[in-house]
Amino acid sequence: MQQHPIPQNITGFEFKLVGFLTLKQFLYLAGVSIISFIIFVSITSFVKWVFIAPLMLLGLAFAFFPINGMTFDKWIVIFIRAVTSPSRRVWQKEEKVFSFLESQFSYYLRRPAAGIPVKNVGRGRLDSYLAQVRRKKQPNKLDALEQTRLSALGLNQTPKTVEVITADIGSTAKSTSALAGISEEVNQNG
Repeated sequence: MQQHPIPQNITGFEFKLVGFLTLKQFLYLAGVSIISFIIFVSITSFVKWVFIAPLMLLGLAFAFFPINGMTFDKWIVIFIRAVTSPSRRVWQKEEKVFSFLESQFSYYLRRPAAGIPVKNVGRGRLDSYLAQVRRKKQPNKLDALEQTRLSALGLNQTPKTVEVITADIGSTAKSTSALAGISEEVNQNG
Protein backbone atom coordinates (compact mmCIF):
# COMPACT_ATOMS: atom_id res chain seq x y z
CA MET A 1 0.00 0.00 0.00
CA GLN A 2 1.30 3.39 -0.99
CA GLN A 3 1.63 6.09 1.68
CA HIS A 4 0.53 9.67 1.11
CA PRO A 5 1.54 12.72 3.14
CA ILE A 6 -1.26 14.28 5.18
CA PRO A 7 -1.27 18.08 5.31
CA GLN A 8 -0.93 19.31 8.89
CA ASN A 9 -2.43 22.81 8.59
CA ILE A 10 -5.40 22.56 6.26
CA THR A 11 -6.93 25.92 7.22
CA GLY A 12 -3.75 27.85 6.41
CA PHE A 13 -3.51 26.46 2.89
CA GLU A 14 -3.98 29.03 0.14
CA PHE A 15 -4.61 28.06 -3.43
CA LYS A 16 -1.94 29.23 -5.92
CA LEU A 17 -3.83 31.03 -8.67
CA VAL A 18 -1.18 32.38 -11.02
CA GLY A 19 2.25 30.77 -10.80
CA PHE A 20 3.55 31.36 -7.29
CA LEU A 21 0.87 33.98 -6.39
CA THR A 22 -2.08 33.20 -4.19
CA LEU A 23 -5.49 34.69 -4.91
CA LYS A 24 -5.06 37.36 -2.20
CA GLN A 25 -1.60 38.38 -3.48
CA PHE A 26 -2.87 38.55 -7.04
CA LEU A 27 -5.82 40.76 -6.04
CA TYR A 28 -3.56 43.16 -4.09
CA LEU A 29 -1.18 43.52 -7.05
CA ALA A 30 -4.02 43.84 -9.57
CA GLY A 31 -5.82 46.48 -7.44
CA VAL A 32 -2.69 48.57 -6.92
CA SER A 33 -1.82 48.30 -10.64
CA ILE A 34 -5.27 49.50 -11.70
CA ILE A 35 -5.21 52.45 -9.25
CA SER A 36 -1.67 53.36 -10.34
CA PHE A 37 -2.66 53.24 -14.03
CA ILE A 38 -5.64 55.55 -13.33
CA ILE A 39 -3.34 58.03 -11.52
CA PHE A 40 -0.77 57.77 -14.34
CA VAL A 41 -3.37 58.57 -17.02
CA SER A 42 -5.22 61.31 -15.14
CA ILE A 43 -2.26 63.37 -13.85
CA THR A 44 0.09 64.71 -16.55
CA SER A 45 2.86 66.32 -14.49
CA PHE A 46 5.76 64.85 -12.54
CA VAL A 47 3.59 64.84 -9.36
CA LYS A 48 1.95 61.59 -10.48
CA TRP A 49 5.08 59.68 -9.45
CA VAL A 50 4.74 61.02 -5.90
CA PHE A 51 1.44 59.15 -5.65
CA ILE A 52 2.31 56.07 -7.73
CA ALA A 53 5.60 55.09 -6.00
CA PRO A 54 4.27 54.84 -2.41
CA LEU A 55 1.11 53.13 -3.67
CA MET A 56 3.13 50.49 -5.54
CA LEU A 57 5.39 49.93 -2.48
CA LEU A 58 2.34 49.51 -0.27
CA GLY A 59 0.82 47.03 -2.74
CA LEU A 60 4.04 45.02 -2.85
CA ALA A 61 4.20 45.02 0.96
CA PHE A 62 0.60 43.78 1.20
CA ALA A 63 1.32 41.02 -1.33
CA PHE A 64 4.78 39.77 -0.33
CA PHE A 65 6.00 41.22 2.99
CA PRO A 66 5.18 39.12 6.07
CA ILE A 67 6.00 40.44 9.57
CA ASN A 68 6.51 37.88 12.34
CA GLY A 69 4.76 35.21 10.32
CA MET A 70 1.68 37.39 9.67
CA THR A 71 0.67 38.90 6.40
CA PHE A 72 1.12 42.67 6.15
CA ASP A 73 -2.64 43.37 5.98
CA LYS A 74 -3.28 41.37 9.16
CA TRP A 75 -0.31 43.10 10.85
CA ILE A 76 -1.67 46.57 9.94
CA VAL A 77 -5.08 45.72 11.45
CA ILE A 78 -3.48 44.45 14.67
CA PHE A 79 -1.18 47.48 14.83
CA ILE A 80 -4.08 49.94 14.48
CA ARG A 81 -6.08 48.03 17.09
CA ALA A 82 -3.11 48.13 19.50
CA VAL A 83 -2.57 51.87 19.01
CA THR A 84 -6.23 52.85 19.40
CA SER A 85 -7.22 50.55 22.27
CA PRO A 86 -6.06 51.27 25.83
CA SER A 87 -2.98 49.42 26.99
CA ARG A 88 -4.19 49.08 30.56
CA ARG A 89 -7.25 46.98 31.10
CA VAL A 90 -9.38 47.59 34.19
CA TRP A 91 -11.68 44.88 35.43
CA GLN A 92 -15.02 46.13 36.65
CA LYS A 93 -16.97 43.68 38.72
CA GLU A 94 -20.50 43.08 37.57
CA GLU A 95 -23.05 41.82 40.04
CA LYS A 96 -24.02 38.30 39.15
CA VAL A 97 -27.42 37.04 40.21
CA PHE A 98 -27.71 33.31 40.63
CA SER A 99 -30.86 31.97 39.05
CA PHE A 100 -31.75 29.70 41.97
CA LEU A 101 -31.80 32.69 44.36
CA GLU A 102 -34.31 34.72 42.36
CA SER A 103 -37.70 35.56 43.82
CA GLN A 104 -39.54 32.89 41.85
CA PHE A 105 -37.55 30.21 43.71
CA SER A 106 -37.73 31.87 47.15
CA TYR A 107 -40.67 29.66 48.14
CA TYR A 108 -38.36 26.66 48.18
CA LEU A 109 -35.87 28.47 50.40
CA ARG A 110 -38.45 29.61 52.99
CA ARG A 111 -40.54 26.48 53.34
CA PRO A 112 -39.98 24.21 56.37
CA ALA A 113 -38.13 20.97 55.92
CA ALA A 114 -40.43 18.05 55.21
CA GLY A 115 -40.82 15.42 57.94
CA ILE A 116 -39.29 17.48 60.77
CA PRO A 117 -41.90 19.20 62.93
CA VAL A 118 -40.79 22.62 64.07
CA LYS A 119 -41.87 23.56 67.60
CA ASN A 120 -41.52 26.96 69.13
CA VAL A 121 -41.01 25.98 72.76
CA GLY A 122 -39.22 28.92 74.31
CA ARG A 123 -36.36 29.37 76.70
CA GLY A 124 -37.95 27.68 79.74
CA ARG A 125 -37.33 24.17 78.50
CA LEU A 126 -33.70 24.95 77.72
CA ASP A 127 -33.11 26.39 81.18
CA SER A 128 -34.63 23.34 82.87
CA TYR A 129 -32.45 21.02 80.78
CA LEU A 130 -29.29 22.97 81.61
CA ALA A 131 -30.17 22.90 85.33
CA GLN A 132 -30.49 19.08 85.20
CA VAL A 133 -27.16 18.76 83.45
CA ARG A 134 -25.43 20.92 86.04
CA ARG A 135 -26.89 18.89 88.94
CA LYS A 136 -25.91 15.55 87.43
CA LYS A 137 -22.33 16.58 86.91
CA GLN A 138 -20.07 15.05 89.56
CA PRO A 139 -16.76 16.90 89.93
CA ASN A 140 -13.77 14.67 89.51
CA LYS A 141 -10.39 15.07 91.22
CA LEU A 142 -8.97 17.24 88.44
CA ASP A 143 -11.92 19.67 88.57
CA ALA A 144 -11.65 19.89 92.38
CA LEU A 145 -7.92 20.60 92.17
CA GLU A 146 -8.58 23.27 89.54
CA GLN A 147 -11.19 24.96 91.78
CA THR A 148 -8.82 25.04 94.79
CA ARG A 149 -6.02 26.57 92.71
CA LEU A 150 -8.34 29.21 91.25
CA SER A 151 -9.65 30.13 94.68
CA ALA A 152 -6.06 30.47 95.93
CA LEU A 153 -5.46 33.05 93.21
CA GLY A 154 -8.30 35.19 94.52
CA LEU A 155 -10.13 35.39 91.22
CA ASN A 156 -13.49 34.47 92.75
CA GLN A 157 -13.68 37.66 94.79
CA THR A 158 -16.03 40.30 93.53
CA PRO A 159 -14.20 43.33 92.20
CA LYS A 160 -14.25 46.36 94.43
CA THR A 161 -15.88 49.44 93.06
CA VAL A 162 -13.63 52.43 92.86
CA GLU A 163 -14.96 55.94 93.09
CA VAL A 164 -13.87 58.28 90.38
CA ILE A 165 -12.65 61.52 91.87
CA THR A 166 -12.95 64.59 89.78
CA ALA A 167 -10.84 67.47 90.89
CA ASP A 168 -10.07 70.95 89.78
CA ILE A 169 -6.57 71.95 88.78
CA GLY A 170 -6.00 73.49 92.21
CA SER A 171 -6.89 70.33 94.14
CA THR A 172 -4.45 67.84 92.59
CA ALA A 173 -3.06 66.98 96.02
CA LYS A 174 -6.40 65.44 97.09
CA SER A 175 -6.71 63.27 93.98
CA THR A 176 -3.08 62.10 94.22
CA SER A 177 -3.52 61.04 97.85
CA ALA A 178 -6.78 59.23 96.99
CA LEU A 179 -5.08 57.32 94.18
CA ALA A 180 -2.21 56.39 96.51
CA GLY A 181 -4.75 54.98 99.00
CA ILE A 182 -6.38 52.86 96.31
CA SER A 183 -3.03 51.50 95.13
CA GLU A 184 -2.06 50.54 98.71
CA GLU A 185 -5.36 48.68 99.11
CA VAL A 186 -4.79 46.77 95.85
CA ASN A 187 -1.24 45.84 96.94
CA GLN A 188 -2.50 44.47 100.25
CA ASN A 189 -5.14 42.30 98.57
CA GLY A 190 -2.99 41.13 95.69
